[in-house]
Order: sequence, then structure tokens, then C-alpha cells
Amino acid sequence: MVRARAPAAGGTPPFPHGTVAVAMDSVTQILLGTAIAEAGFRKDLGWRAVLAGAAFGVLPDLDIVSRLAGPWAMLRHHRGETHSLIILALAAPLLGWLAWRWTGRRAPRRRWMHLAFWVLLTHPLLDLCTSYGTQLLWPVTGRRFSIDAIAIIDPVYTVPLFAALVLACVPRIRRFSRGFAIVALALTTAYLAFGRVEMHRARSLASEQLTREGFEAVEVRATPMLLSTDLLWHVVGRDREGNLRVGTVSTWAPREIRFQRIDRPGSPLVGSALESERGRLFAWFADGLVGARVEREGPHTVVVLSDHRYGMVTDPAVSVFTARARFDAGDRLVDVELTHGDRDMDFGREIRTGWKLLKGEPIDREE
Repeated sequence: MVRARAPAAGGTPPFPHGTVAVAMDSVTQILLGTAIAEAGFRKDLGWRAVLAGAAFGVLPDLDIVSRLAGPWAMLRHHRGETHSLIILALAAPLLGWLAWRWTGRRAPRRRWMHLAFWVLLTHPLLDLCTSYGTQLLWPVTGRRFSIDAIAIIDPVYTVPLFAALVLACVPRIRRFSRGFAIVALALTTAYLAFGRVEMHRARSLASEQLTREGFEAVEVRATPMLLSTDLLWHVVGRDREGNLRVGTVSTWAPREIRFQRIDRPGSPLVGSALESERGRLFAWFADGLVGARVEREGPHTVVVLSDHRYGMVTDPAVSVFTARARFDAGDRLVDVELTHGDRDMDFGREIRTGWKLLKGEPIDREE
């Protein structure tokens, strides 16, 4: 089922690894644009079609300039207006016309417009397949859609597209480049479909176990682990009170899921944090799968909000997307700031543990 939520107000977070993910995502989009150009347009339009495909492929991600207005602005606008199918469909004829003028009008104008149309629209459709959420129908609605079929960074998807570009750049074997690009596009599309099927498997495994354990989930979601294949999944269940259960499951070698409890604190400050403008924006960004905990920080009480669509392999309860709402001694909200929960991430340990989980091997508690 496609996920959709309506927005509150605000942007994308200032997380170091989040920035890397955005950059790698844009690289994949460039490669997708060049593959489309090589497969369907280079024969008619020449080598400049590949350059145009790369430019059109990355163009929607120029919304990262919203970071200049602050992290909350980026949280609100990244994968927003510039990722709308409506806006991109309207922009495609103009951008195609500009590309036609750039090439000296040497090929039919409509072919350049077709290239712009297909590359621009496949960008948000690929983003739709991740868990981040994309505002496909802005300005009709600000709702964000995702189908959880692939991680934002997945080498299995990116490498065939990169190979297609390399082949297109080597003169001696260029005669095979169009056919290889077509094959690469077919394989990567099939991989997205495979991810969607495996997502349903992971969600079913989690739902069945939560039911056996007596947890009455009103929502169960499975999202692909970052840097993994479509065989290792972060799963989260939410009940009516906002309590969560999070874990990791392999669809290649399923085992009993070691769920962790994230119960909603009874403190009224949690409600105050979530009802604030930035709290509502964070909950919108997290598709409602928000965990909370209350801490003391000097004279302040801090409500830490976490987006549990994401989690570490070694500790599924640790999210890379977090926000901290600070309250003074009179329980008045001072501020809400975005933070990052992956400051001390050990990538080597994450990969080793993920490989064990993928193969269905038991994991020690300390791992």
C-alpha cells in the first residue's frame, strides 16, 4: 500500500550521513538519466543527449538549496515542489526546447522534449520507491508518498547503470552500449519490483510475530536497511497509544525477530513537543512512526523525538533522524532542533552484523 501523509510546516535535516545519502542518491539519478538517454535517444540526438540526460536527471535535486534557509526548510522542501510529477511534466517541454537550442537545432525538437519528459519524470518515480517520501502531486496536495522497495543507497541498483555509462564512453565497444543500457534499465526496474515483493514478505513476518506476542499493531511497516540489498529489512509496529516495536529481519534467511520496545512516555511534555509547529513537521516527515523519550539536560527537560522508519542494524531502536525539544523549568517550550543519531556509528560493525542477520545467523547481545 502506498504511504501518504499531509504536511505541517518546515525542511531536510543537517545529518552528516544524511548529506552523503542525498549526494549518492543524486549520483544514481544522474546515472539513470544517462542510461535513458543512451537507450532511447543517443542514436537520434548524438552524444549530447547523454549530457542532457545527466543534467535532467539531477535537476529535481536542486531543491537542496533550501538548506540555505535552515535544516527545517530542507526537511519541508526536499523531495517537494521540484519532485512533483505535475510541475516536471509542465517543465519538460521548456527544458527540451532549451536543449534543442543548445545543440544548434540539429535534431527534431520533439525528441529533446521527449528526452526531458522521461528523464525528469523517472526521477521522482525512483524516489517514490524509497522510504523517504516524495510529494508527487504538489501543489494539488502536499502529501508524501513512498513504497519502501529500495534503500536510498543500494549498490545493486546503481552498479548496472554505472556500467552502462562506462560502456557508452569506451569507443571500441560503444556499438554495444545502447543494448546494454536497455538491459540495465530492465534489470534495475525488475530489482525494484523484487524489492516491493520482499517488503511485503518482511512486513508479513513482522505482523505475524507481533500478533503472536500480543502486540496489537494498527500499523506495521518494513523499510530496507541503508546500504543493504532488498533482503534485509527494518520493521516497526505501532499500536493505538503510539507504542512501538522495532527490529530487523532477513527475508533470505528469516529468524525470530528480536523486537525492542519503545513505549510512549506518559509525560505531557511529549504531547506538547509533538503539537508544536516543528514537532508536527517532524511527525509528518516520519510518517507518524515517532518514538519519544524524556531526558534531563541541566535546567531543561528534553523530549527526544526519533523517526523509526530507520534504525541501526546493531540497534534497531537507534534512529538516524532525531529532533530535541527543550523545555524550561516552567515546562515552556524553548526550542526544537534537529540532531543526528548516528554520530558514533561504526560502519564496519554495522556491515558485519548486517551480514550475519542476512544469513540468519544468531547475533550476540553485545552486537
